[in-house]
Formats: sequence, C-alpha cells, structure tokens
Amino acid sequence: MSESEPQVLVVTHSHWDREWYKTAEAFRLHLVALVDDLLEGRDTGPFLLDGQTIVLRDYLEWRPERREYLVLALRDGTIEAGPWFVLGDNLIASGETIVRNLLLGRQELLGLGVADVAPTVLYCPDSFGHPAAMPLVADGFGLPMAVVWRGLGGRGWPEHDAMRWQHESGAEVLVYHLPPAGYGEAANIPTDPAAAASRWASLLNVLGARSTRGSAGGVLLALNGADHHAPQLDLDAAVDAAATAIAPAAVARASLAEFVARFTYEKASEELPVFRGELRASPSYVWALQGTFSARAHQKRRNAKIEWGLLYDVEPWVALASWQGTDFSHNLTALWRETLTNHPHDTLCGCSIDAVAHQFDARCERVEHAMRELRTLVLGTLSGAGAEQRRAAADSPYLEIRNPSARTFSGVVECDIDLPIARVPVGPGSAGHLPPATRTTPVKTKRQAFGIGNPFAPQQVVAREYLHTRVESPRHYPINQLVDRHRTLVWISDVPAYGVRALRIDRGGTSRRRVPQRVVVEDEILSNGLLSVWFDGERGLCVRDDQNREHADVLGFESIGEQGDLYTHSQIPGSHRVGVVTRHRITRRGPLRAALALRWRVPVTARTLGSATGVPISRKHAAALLDVIVELDAGSRVLRLKISGENAIADYRLRAVVRSGCPVSTHMADAAFGFVERPCEAAEGQASDVEIVPPTHPLHRSVSVFSVDRGLSVLSDGMGEYECGRSGDIAVTLVRATGELSRGDLLERPGHAGWPSAVPDAQCNGPFACVLGVYLHGPHTSEVMDGIAERADAFVAPARGETRYGTTLPNEVHGPALRGEGLHIAAVKPSESGAGVVVRVQNISPGRQRGSLGLTGLRAAWLARLDERQLAVIPVENERVEFFAEPHAVLTFVLAR
Repeated sequence: MSESEPQVLVVTHSHWDREWYKTAEAFRLHLVALVDDLLEGRDTGPFLLDGQTIVLRDYLEWRPERREYLVLALRDGTIEAGPWFVLGDNLIASGETIVRNLLLGRQELLGLGVADVAPTVLYCPDSFGHPAAMPLVADGFGLPMAVVWRGLGGRGWPEHDAMRWQHESGAEVLVYHLPPAGYGEAANIPTDPAAAASRWASLLNVLGARSTRGSAGGVLLALNGADHHAPQLDLDAAVDAAATAIAPAAVARASLAEFVARFTYEKASEELPVFRGELRASPSYVWALQGTFSARAHQKRRNAKIEWGLLYDVEPWVALASWQGTDFSHNLTALWRETLTNHPHDTLCGCSIDAVAHQFDARCERVEHAMRELRTLVLGTLSGAGAEQRRAAADSPYLEIRNPSARTFSGVVECDIDLPIARVPVGPGSAGHLPPATRTTPVKTKRQAFGIGNPFAPQQVVAREYLHTRVESPRHYPINQLVDRHRTLVWISDVPAYGVRALRIDRGGTSRRRVPQRVVVEDEILSNGLLSVWFDGERGLCVRDDQNREHADVLGFESIGEQGDLYTHSQIPGSHRVGVVTRHRITRRGPLRAALALRWRVPVTARTLGSATGVPISRKHAAALLDVIVELDAGSRVLRLKISGENAIADYRLRAVVRSGCPVSTHMADAAFGFVERPCEAAEGQASDVEIVPPTHPLHRSVSVFSVDRGLSVLSDGMGEYECGRSGDIAVTLVRATGELSRGDLLERPGHAGWPSAVPDAQCNGPFACVLGVYLHGPHTSEVMDGIAERADAFVAPARGETRYGTTLPNEVHGPALRGEGLHIAAVKPSESGAGVVVRVQNISPGRQRGSLGLTGLRAAWLARLDERQLAVIPVENERVEFFAEPHAVLTFVLAR
C-alpha cells in the first residue's frame, strides 16, 4: 500500500443508550449478555463500550465474580470504556456537572486500575448538540480530540471530517466529525465479495470525500456498530472481504485509542478549518433535536435544582469540612453518581418512555433527601457542635445562616425558625400524651414575638405552622418536638463568602431597627427605592428602576397547540392564544417583602390531531389557570415571579413571556463556563433540509437583552427552554404536553427520531411551578455582565437560615474569598486526591483580570487542569494567592494547609 492510499480503521462498538424505549434494567439483561460474550472470547476485540464507564458498573453489579476478567479485557484492549461516566446531554448540564461526569468516569476506571488505558478522546457520538465550552473541557482533561456528530455539518459548516474547535480562552480540540449516517455508517458490513465491493465503494465515497486529504490517503474511521448492537458475528471475514474490495487501500480492525493516536498525529501538521461556538444546528446534515429542552419540563427544573444544590450548597461545605480534617467526600461522590445516572441524553432530555421518567423521579427523590441530610451533617461538623451537644440543648434554638456565595452577603434571608413547644413521646409509654398545641387557637391568629441576634435583626414573619421535628444523635432515639415554625424573612448583614453565622433566637421581643432600603406599598405600588412595581389594568405589570427605566406589560402568558413529539415541537397552525389577568391584589406590604398576587387565564384552542398510529384525537376548548406571586424584597434589584398552576390540558405548549421593550438581533445567555451570544431568529431552511431549526434555546440561569441605553435579564430557577425574538421578548417554556415519544409525520423533522410509543405521562398533568427573576440594568458592558452573573448565582443559590440547637453559639465559618473584577467562583470542592480544596475561578470578561484568592489556614497552592493534574506551584502570602486570569479563562486552584 502506498502512502497515497487511505487507511480504513474499523472500530467495533455498541452505542449503549442506558435507558430509552426500555428501562435500564431491561437493557441491562442485554448488556450482561454482550459483555459475557466479549469476555468468553466469542469476539477477539477490540470492542468499544460507547465511551462511558457506567456500563462497567452496571455489568459488575450483576456479575461481580467476573471483575478480574473484565479488568484483564480492559487492560489488554479487548474492551474499551471511558472517559465519561455517562454519555450525557451537555447542553442541559452545567459546565461543572460536565466536569463531574469526566471526573467520575476517571474514578470508575481508577477503581478498576485501568485509567491509563482509556481512550484519550471526548467521545460524543449521539449528543443532541454541544456547548461552546467543550474545547475548554477537553483541554482541561488532556484530551486532544473530540468525536461529534449532531449539530455540526452541512450548509454553513466546514465540509471535512477534521477541524479545530476553539474556545474564547484559546483552548482548542481537534474534532473528528462523523459522516451523515453517524456512528452506524459501517454497521453490518458484508462478507460476500460482490456485496462488499458495492458497500465499500459507497463507504469510501462518503469517508474519502470528507477527508481533508481526499483521495490522497489518510486515516479513515469506519464505526462498525449501532444502538445496543453486539459484535458482528462474521466480522473478521467481513474485514477480509473489505480488504479485497478496497485494495490497494488498507483496512484493519482497531481500537478507538489507536484511531485517536493515528488521526491526531496525522492532523498535527495540517491546516484545518477553525470554528468557535456551540454546535446546535445541522439542518442539511443530521437532526440536532433541539426540541428536547422542553420535553418533560418539570424534570429539567428538578435536575437543575439538584445540580445547583450540590454545586453551591453541599460541595463547598464538604470541602470546608475536609479543610478542617473531616472527610465527607465519599458521600458527595455517591450523590454525584446518582445524579449523573439521570444524565444519559435520552433520560435527561426526556425523550424516553414513561417508565424511564418514573425512574428519573425516583433517583431525584433519593438525591434530594440524602443531599439535605448530608448538608445538615456537614454544617454540624463545621459549627463544632456535636450531635450529643445538640440533643442535650434541644430547648435552646439558634438560627444558622449560610451564604453559598463567593461574595460577602447582605440582604433578606428566608429562614425557618422553630420555637419548641413541647416534647412529644413516641413508642412505649407515649399513650395519653396529647400535644398541647392541639388545644390552642389557629396558628394564623396566634402571634408570638421573638428576636434574632444581638441587636435584634429586622424581620418579617410570612407564614406559620405547627409541626413535629426531631433532634437526633447517633446513640439515642430522636427527641420528637412539637414546634411553632415561623417562615421568617430576616435582614442579615455581612455574612462572609461561603460563610456560616449563628444568631441567638430570643423570645423576648422583635426588632425595631430600620430596614435598609425597606419595601413599602403606597397607592398599590410596591417600592424599595431601587425598583417600583405595580399592576395597571391597561398597561399590565409595570416595573421602573431608580434610573427611571420603565417597562410596561412586562409579563404575559401564551398557549400554542402541540402536534409534535418528545424530540420536536410542532405548532398547530392558528392555535396561538394569549392570557389575561382575571384578578389582582396586594398580599404583603413589607417591610422586608411586598407581594402582588395575579391570577391569569390562558385560553387553549380546540383542535383535532392524530396519534402516532393515526388515531384521531379531539381536544375541546380549555384554559390554563396560573397564579403569579410578584415579590419585591428590601434592597433587591431583582423582581421575583413565582408561577404555579395545575395542568389538566393535553397537547399544547404554555409559556411565560417577559417583555423587555428592547428590539435586538442577538442576545446573551448563560451557558457552560460563560455567556454565549445567540441569534434571535433561526436560520432560514431549505426544502431539502432534514430538520427545521427551532428558534428555541437551552436555558441555564439567565438570558439578557440590551439596547443602547438599557437592558433586561430573565433569571430562571431551572426551566430548560426559552426563545428570544427580535422584539426582545423572552418566552420561557413552562409546559410542553405531548403523548408521543416519536412521530414520523412532522414537517419540522420528517421521520422517526425514536421508537413510536405512547407516553401519556409526558402530557405533564398535575402541578407545575417555576420562579423567574426580572433584573433591569444598563446596556451591554463588562460591568453589567458581571452584575448579571452575580445575581444569577444568588438567584439559584440564595442565603438560607435554619434552626439548630445549642446552649452556646458556634464560631463563624469563613470560606474562600475571591477579589477581582469579572472573576467568579465556579466551584469549591474537595480535591480528588484528598490533598486540599479545589477552587475554580472563571473570568467572564473579555479582558485580562487581576485577582486574589484567600482562605484561612492557606499555606500552599498550585494551579491545575480541570482534572486537577498539577501544572505549577503558586506562591502564598498572608494566606492568599495573587494571579492574573486571561480573557474567558477558567483557572483551577488547589489550596492546601
């Protein structure tokens, strides 16, 4: 073979959707049979288990006696797995969650002793698009190459299979782009000579034409496999037939690692096309399936709240406990593992059968319960008050305030203050003990004064209830207490970054201190000196800031008939309807929070559509009823919209619309490791396209629009999809109800993207809720973007307060503190090696920034990659490190005592 002839490497694989049209346990039966065959030598390998390690865990849970054989197969290359824990959807997950996915994948391989033989490639063969930060992630894990398919290719993209993908920070990764048929291009290759000649002529026509070297040779990848495929039984004979068919070109079986090594070496000296940004549209090439961001929207929100709970309000406290010498990291790893088990793209994207959605909810519930318990245990350790002490002081409550932020906090904190009433026995001897509270007047009419802190902090009680709580310790039964719980707003000043402060609860009286920038209601207008909010019968909900920037009719709702499936939204023509306010009233008047309640009625039009099997379905006229609580807090520039409803309607989409009054062509949105600029209209399609690109986008924490003199940002507590039009209106999807997993008759995406199945639970009947924030600000500047990021952090992870018990107050806890314009902490976590605390700093600005990072007890520090591999030692002075961050850089610091 001459050097001018192509070299075809056949990589045998199985694309393993862990759960999809079957549950994980149903698919596991087939996985175990597949791996058994590989270990028993029915195929000589190498065989790729889809770039993820969860399949190894799944196999060993059912076949633990085969661990040694599996390790040997991974060691000798018969089986390849990793580097991911799961093949997830990386447009929905946060940047830090993507990092946890790779870290956990490496942990799985380290546990088997085979981390050094995993493929060094960001293998993403079927993800529904890719974030702009993926080159940064690849570089941070020492992965020189990425394999991608959807969201790239066709009109407007480079035509070759190799290109370079750059991040704004300068990080870069070599991309191998799969052909239009994707990872199944070379599935079931023939052994018959005539059939082999025909099939390989077609394959080489596609693969060779896309190679940067064309017919002049080069390494070509032929992925031999498809969804849940076992190895081709006659593969060796098929490869021999291929060798004859394509001679003098060469063909051979290879591992993915071999292909990566040869391809990266070959392309190292080539001038390749370079691009930046997200990979989300390939309409003339392959489906990108961006409609999944709104499928089972309530689950997207639940997942986001879990991610943020772990990242903001558990991981930092675990890291600080490790700093003090107590290790909870194994508990944290278990919670991340359970969370990421929900992240395979068919699971997190919501495009699976209902039984998979039920398992998603079950995993969420397990993580939510364990996450709260772990946080309580860790905060107890940080406070220095042991469980025995807390139990002994069960009648002495204090308020524990935690600030899960890199900045000092002052403002309104929502707290649960429990005032013990009586101990209520449980078990033998408890008969006849009637809780005294059952003989009292109703809670809402009973007032009990109490003070918080010294001097008493300003407060506002917003709700009360009687309930039972328990004070526990490891060596005793819990103390069961009847408590008078006050949901209370408290003004707290100067809580340190990642800090915990304890304040005594005194039953002696309430504070008369003046509230800074208190909120008042006058003439039905809510105002705190920074924002004024009111409802006008003609102009709707109106907001004005202290710069006299006013936005009228800022909130609306709309419904649209739905004839799509879980992959793709398809609008029923003529079905657009808008909501109206049917009543409004002031429900709170300050001084820390004022609130305006709105009831909305959103009509849903009658329509007739057919099921995926052609059965006609008629829907009557209906209306969605929504309650919106508009809240304004003292000292806040963010207006909070608490939206809730009970969905009883099928086949429609319901959206909240925030109107900015800022006509725009592009907008800025929060995404993995930074902001991205996105167009306000999808590109024009062509008749031959395989998919119409939707105008919707994945929603993380914020979306911002700007005009010459003003801007507006919408903050979200976890909803997954939004659309921003040229008018500057930002529409957030609350519900997209559909009863079909896949339809084959959609104009937007002809053909089935999945297996046709009825999914009645995807109609999302039942309660739904979300919280949106509206932040008025100035035009697009680095300072404004810095403020948006800071408020988005506080919106998804606000300071909180809970009742604890102790006769003496614990010392204040101080976490890492960051200084520097444009700099934000992306993560505080225990290091993977246990050698210290990891603090990840992100420069969101386009300029080079100077910063410093401090932590009490800091003695040594080093700069590391995202995977925490050490890069350089950094000098420490006075428990602080000084540094420079290049534009859009993400810096990982490991801090040690």
